[in-house]
Amino acid sequence: FSSMFSERLKIELSVMKLLYESDCLEKKKDDIMKTIGKRIWELKGQPERNILKDTIIMDALGEIERINSDIDATKNKASDISGS
Repeated sequence: FSSMFSERLKIELSVMKLLYESDCLEKKKDDIMKTIGKRIWELKGQPERNILKDTIIMDALGEIERINSDIDATKNKASDISGS
C-alpha cells in the first residue's frame, strides 16, 4: 500500500510542478503582451508606420507563439501524467 501511495504522491507532485510551470509561462506571456501594448502606444503618433511589421512587435508575437506552444505541451504532459 505504501509503495502505491508513494507512487501516486510522486505523480501528483509532478502534475503540480507542470501546472506551476504553465502558470509561469502565462505570466511571461502577459509581460510580453504588455510590451506590445507599450510599443503600440509609442507608435500611435506615426500613422505611416505598419505596427505589425515593427521588429519589437514581431519578435514579441513570435515569442508569444512559442510560449503558447510550451504551455500546451506542459498541460498535455500534466494530463498524460495524471491519467496514468
